[in-house]
Amino acid sequence: MQIARGEQEILLYEPEPGEKIDLLDLAIRKYSCILLREGSYRLHGEKSHSVSVNIRIADQAHVRLTLDHVNLNGPTEPCIRLGSRSDLILELVGQNTLNRDAIAVPPDSKLTVTGKGNLLVHNTRNFSVGIGANYNDPFGTICLETEGRVTIRSSGNKTACIGGGVSAGEGSRIRGGILDLNTSGVNALGIGSVSGEVTVTIENTDLSIHGEGNDALLLGSVSGDANISVSDCGIRLFAACERATGVGTMSGTADVLFSGGTVSATMHCDAGAILGTFSGEAKVIFRDAKVSIHGEGNRLAGFGSLTGACDTRVESGRLSGDLLAGERYLIGSAHSRFMVTGGNVQLYPEGSNVPVSPCGAPLTFVNPEGDHFERTFTDRRATWTYKADRNAEGYLGVWIPY
Repeated sequence: MQIARGEQEILLYEPEPGEKIDLLDLAIRKYSCILLREGSYRLHGEKSHSVSVNIRIADQAHVRLTLDHVNLNGPTEPCIRLGSRSDLILELVGQNTLNRDAIAVPPDSKLTVTGKGNLLVHNTRNFSVGIGANYNDPFGTICLETEGRVTIRSSGNKTACIGGGVSAGEGSRIRGGILDLNTSGVNALGIGSVSGEVTVTIENTDLSIHGEGNDALLLGSVSGDANISVSDCGIRLFAACERATGVGTMSGTADVLFSGGTVSATMHCDAGAILGTFSGEAKVIFRDAKVSIHGEGNRLAGFGSLTGACDTRVESGRLSGDLLAGERYLIGSAHSRFMVTGGNVQLYPEGSNVPVSPCGAPLTFVNPEGDHFERTFTDRRATWTYKADRNAEGYLGVWIPY
């Protein structure tokens, strides 16, 4: 089938359900687009041979597509574009590469990525699509449930690795595998949305996010309402830019939960907030997580908010961090509250903002003896049992009532 688009003619291939499609053969026969309707398909290529063929999922279609050593270019549109109200299960086998725009997920559609193979995405243009939509457009439901490695490199004016402008579906769910994201641009987004409500759930994943640019948000919503849950993950965050937030929001609202796992976050910027919010409102809970932060710049907040408001609660786990900045707020600025009810906390805040109890009473710092600390406290608002264990380096520090 031939379709005219402007002065360009598209040769469209429609395979039968269950067909094994030879990508190089289609390229030799001058096909430039594959249309997949209801059913299962397997696309076979060679990882060292890049082919300019786009894949379209028909509207309302439920498709299972296996990528087997595929290397695709998207010269004029995303390599894979889901149709309206469609559902795509994308299985990865071997090493696969998507160049320029990768996978477009419309607001009423769902993408699930599975398999033991790997996926490399190269985006090198303005307003590019990683997985989801571009920096301005709405996107649907995204699920990554892989056992291999997914790597996304997005660079340009306004870039997003996973997500896009507005979340119109059920958000993004990431479970398992290795996820390596690098976003750079005037405005750079790792995972999440620019505006609107977005839910991001990450479980049992080895996650790295690197952001560079004028403004960067690694995980969350730039100006919208983000609900973020991270459990039992190994997370490494790095931002080098003028203004940034690591996890949370720049100017919107965010609810963040870290449960189990490890988090290592580093920020080099003029002004930023590592875990919390730059100028918006946020709530952050740490529950049995091992968290370490480091920041260098002019004006920085570590845990909490730089110029907005943030409530941080440490229930258990281990926290440590330091900031090298002219204006620094290790546990947030004056409108931030840092509440501690458990955990080994290796933080030495400066100024008038100190950790508090549930009722807001200031706590005092103690280095207790022994390898385990456990004691029950009561204030005007709550009763809690503070538990903490000495770490492998021999440190144990707790913040408790006077």
